[in-house]
Amino acid sequence: MRRAQSRKPATYTCPFCGGRLPAAMEHMLVLPEGDAGRRRHAHTECAVAARKAGRLPSRKEWLASVDAKAEATSRSDGGPGGEEAGETNGFAIASLFVGIIWLFGLGSVAAIALGYLGMKQIEASAGQQSGRSIAIAGIVIGVVGLASMGILVGFLVSSQHNTPLVPGPNS
Repeated sequence: MRRAQSRKPATYTCPFCGGRLPAAMEHMLVLPEGDAGRRRHAHTECAVAARKAGRLPSRKEWLASVDAKAEATSRSDGGPGGEEAGETNGFAIASLFVGIIWLFGLGSVAAIALGYLGMKQIEASAGQQSGRSIAIAGIVIGVVGLASMGILVGFLVSSQHNTPLVPGPNS
């Protein structure tokens, strides 16, 4: 919170009372959670009343709470927020791997099945496992592989019984 006054022809809305606030009038700048990008202009009286009511911490109080949160996080074993990162599901990884290899269509079928099993396990793990997007990628690659196998088989079958319409040089 700091005092502010400007000569520019702007009008702000006070976040506490909702009233209009001309920029030329003496007022206060309020920075929620210290984020300057979310700063708000407020009537001086409104900011002082919010401070007395305990709804607006001072910069010193806010920094103390940030330091306490950082200390609590550093004491935990996991990553940000004190939680451990979820393990990536093995079926999801296998789905992506086998889908890329393709194996003349067999890999595509296996990729779809493994991706589906991986997604079911990830949903059932209640946040303990990750890799949903990897499983989806494996399924998509498997479907694309099956489609390309179908197109390849279609071309082979159609060209096997086809006689040329234009005679060649040996005809």
